[in-house]
Amino acid sequence: MKKFAKHVAIAGAVLFGSAAQAGMVGFEDYTNNNRKNATNVAFNTGDNSVSFSAKNRNGVAKKVYVVKEGYPVDAYAPGDIIPDYNGHDGGKFFLSEDRNGPSTRFDYFMDFEHGVSDVSLAVYDYGAYGGPKQDDYVTLFLYDVNWNEIGSDSFTLPANARDLPDPNLITLAANASGVAYHASVMFSKGDVGTGIDNISFTTVPEPGTLALMGLGLFGLSLVRRRV
Repeated sequence: MKKFAKHVAIAGAVLFGSAAQAGMVGFEDYTNNNRKNATNVAFNTGDNSVSFSAKNRNGVAKKVYVVKEGYPVDAYAPGDIIPDYNGHDGGKFFLSEDRNGPSTRFDYFMDFEHGVSDVSLAVYDYGAYGGPKQDDYVTLFLYDVNWNEIGSDSFTLPANARDLPDPNLITLAANASGVAYHASVMFSKGDVGTGIDNISFTTVPEPGTLALMGLGLFGLSLVRRRV
């Protein structure tokens, strides 16, 4: 009986682990020839669908662009993308709110088709060469389905951003106290052509998936009883 209970526990862990899936949007499947320029750009990761947009503080939507490092038209110099950090390759493509550097402050927004338990990402070129100064900050917020804040992570610029290990790269990671369906990257002051990349998240199991898992485990117990 103990052996069977152990097998049921293992099966439950496997089922739950397969239900909670990690996903990431790295923008590397987009090239300069099919760049997406729109006020709302969506990406399907298999386990979830994530849409990206940008708005100013008055709620006016701004186009977002998949841009490539080193393209003069995109106003990003070689080296703005970090080759490797936290086990992730920065690649060549990332998301920006403007190809030529914004003249006003725009924040990034993300909407998830299925709820997530955490979000992490990289912010490129914030406070490295102008714009934000000491004590200005950028924050990753997580929100529930009704846009109530349920998690955040913030980075504040030190006295001299050039003293950072690499001023082109800031990583943010936030865990949700519930299930998040929205996220934003918000700047306290105007930025100078920032970008975001490698948006990682964990999709939580839908209620229907958990119900099916419970039925499966219940069925296993019935089979055991009959045996």
